[in-house]
Amino acid sequence: MRNCPTILKTELLAESDYFQIEALHLQFSNGQQRIYERLRGTGYRSVMLVAMPDPLHVLLVREYAVGVEKTVLGLPKERNPMKTICKQRNESSAKKSDCALRALANWAN
Repeated sequence: MRNCPTILKTELLAESDYFQIEALHLQFSNGQQRIYERLRGTGYRSVMLVAMPDPLHVLLVREYAVGVEKTVLGLPKERNPMKTICKQRNESSAKKSDCALRALANWAN
């Protein structure tokens, strides 16, 4: 079994409303030290919705992905602030699922 590297130090490099960029100073089991950077969330919670019309199929939505600057297929995502009521989430999920079903029907034709 491999040993995990030891985190010697972490430091916050930059911060926005949604992400933090953090530097990790690591030491590996062979003594080598490296600095890596990672993105961290800022505490906003979100949910991933998986619409399954049956146990063998998953419905995807087509949405714009900023990172790759194009439209891609994926699972619907939604921010979930602590004050969101379950009823509102369920209504939103139903709308997204309905949208996904219509998109899939249009794509198949």
